[in-house]
Amino acid sequence: MRQQMEEEQWDLCRLLDAALHGRPAEMLPPAEKYGAILELADRHRVLPLLYDVLAPKLPEEDENRKRLEKRSAETVRQSYRLLFLGKYVTGLFAGTWNRDGSFKGERHGGTLSGAGTSQVRGY
Repeated sequence: MRQQMEEEQWDLCRLLDAALHGRPAEMLPPAEKYGAILELADRHRVLPLLYDVLAPKLPEEDENRKRLEKRSAETVRQSYRLLFLGKYVTGLFAGTWNRDGSFKGERHGGTLSGAGTSQVRGY
């Protein structure tokens, strides 16, 4: 079992190397090992990274391809949510920064920056 796991780990590393460097995978593992490799990738939360390398090699009705597509789609949805959340938060803070990177109304050396008064903007 130990030797088999080591082979699967090496196979996963080769596939990830190809995926992360944007090149085709060399020495693809046998198709019967894909299930175990994808399971290992899923446990390590790197399965979506393999999409571009493995999806073209797998038949459309293959269970491994369906798992790969499902996880990849979940990652895309999560990325979009984070993108729009970041855009929303950035919009909330628009106009609240000074040129030095501090918030308007933040204290610097006993005085308030920005307004020049003792009142903090926005509160």
